[in-house]
Amino acid sequence: MLKKALLSVATVCVLCSCESLYREKPKGIYQRISGDESFSVNKFEVTESKVIIASLLGEIATEYKIEEGYLYTGVEGGQVRFKIVSPDTLVNEGTFGFKGTFVRVR
Repeated sequence: MLKKALLSVATVCVLCSCESLYREKPKGIYQRISGDESFSVNKFEVTESKVIIASLLGEIATEYKIEEGYLYTGVEGGQVRFKIVSPDTLVNEGTFGFKGTFVRVR
């Protein structure tokens, strides 16, 4: 009986720690490794609270939120959505200029 209780507690602890690893926020500099090459953003930085994109007009910084495995950045109504495959890999499935797979390089 005690062994079953300890095994149950251990299983819950393992599952919780795996879930917390999955919820780790993406952070760092991400670079495109595949995807749309025309008029594209090839690199951006995710900080604790903002996504920073270097453009011809200078840096653009917008806040972001994470919901249900996706990172959303940009202004309401025009947000760019990245699927969080892992904290090291983000995928945009169709936004013009952002489409592709991005991996953390720093």
